[in-house]
Amino acid sequence: LAGERPAEAMQDVLSELLIPITLTTVTTLIGFASLMVTDMEPVFEVGLFAAIGMLLALAFNIIMVPGLLMLLRVRRVAAAANPRRHWTAKLGGLSASHCRAVAVVSLVLGIGLVALLPRIRTESNVLNLLPADSKVAKDYHFVSANLTGLYTLELEVTAPEGVEPAALRAIEQLADRLSKRSDVARADHYGEFAPMLKAARLLESVPLVKASTGPLEEAAVRYRQIEPGTVHLRMSLLVRSMASEDFYSLVDELRQQASKLLPSESRWEVTGAVLLLNNAQSALVRTQVRSFAIAGAAVLLIMGLLYRSWRVIATALAPNLLPILGTFALMVVLGIPIDSATVMIASVAIGITVDSTIHFVACYREAN
Repeated sequence: LAGERPAEAMQDVLSELLIPITLTTVTTLIGFASLMVTDMEPVFEVGLFAAIGMLLALAFNIIMVPGLLMLLRVRRVAAAANPRRHWTAKLGGLSASHCRAVAVVSLVLGIGLVALLPRIRTESNVLNLLPADSKVAKDYHFVSANLTGLYTLELEVTAPEGVEPAALRAIEQLADRLSKRSDVARADHYGEFAPMLKAARLLESVPLVKASTGPLEEAAVRYRQIEPGTVHLRMSLLVRSMASEDFYSLVDELRQQASKLLPSESRWEVTGAVLLLNNAQSALVRTQVRSFAIAGAAVLLIMGLLYRSWRVIATALAPNLLPILGTFALMVVLGIPIDSATVMIASVAIGITVDSTIHFVACYREAN
């Protein structure tokens, strides 16, 4: 500072800046660390190592920068006697002179944005993470359109042995109905293999005829297994569409039809690797929404505690929540779904955007 020795000037600088820069780093750290509220290891690691990196950056800045500035004797730039205000100061002045109107507009805007949020949809289609003209995406679309399904959706049925014929008839009806959907390439079940397996066994018993039921037996065992008093049956649907909306529509129809057609004595479950993956990504969306709430509450609470003022919390609410809500509302308008990538926007954004609020508050308290 003007007229002070370098050591005294550095002490004044540290007294003025240490709390704001620490608080801005901690709030950003919290935003990233909130990503650790998930069971998905890659997302957990992003949050963990980003938080560690920012913590190290804060420590290195506090420890090293003051000493290096003193050692290198960075020259002081004299401040102008009458500093000229930048044109951006007029924006802040306009807000300050119409503070009540700003509060009303913020409240109305917040209510409108929150009203749009229930319309946002989630998407777990991994192809959306790739450019439409990428080789992988093109290959997937070619296979689904011209060859077969991209993955399977499985129906597992467990029934008493005496109920097996009724269960098989119900599975055949399910296969016939669901195969008519454009997003289903084929439905496989034991009823398709049974006639061929029976014929192969007859041929195998004929002398001088070389026939083997081995391949058919191996294929059939995938769709029918016997335990004492119980039979396990399976139907596999080869699915073309990767979109979550189509996929869950198929899952819902499969469950509805299964509950109507399968014998009441049977137990059944819809499963499959892709269903588990989609459910995991949906769980990721839910956990990240929760992490955003945790991060927002923690950031605002820390600001209030350090500045010992509920007014600071109230001041920080609108400028930090409205941009995030506005981003999600814009995604609704543009039809952009929340997926495993976009869901992390909120937690990261609140940790970063709050920095400007902290600097505003710190400078205002110093000048007021």
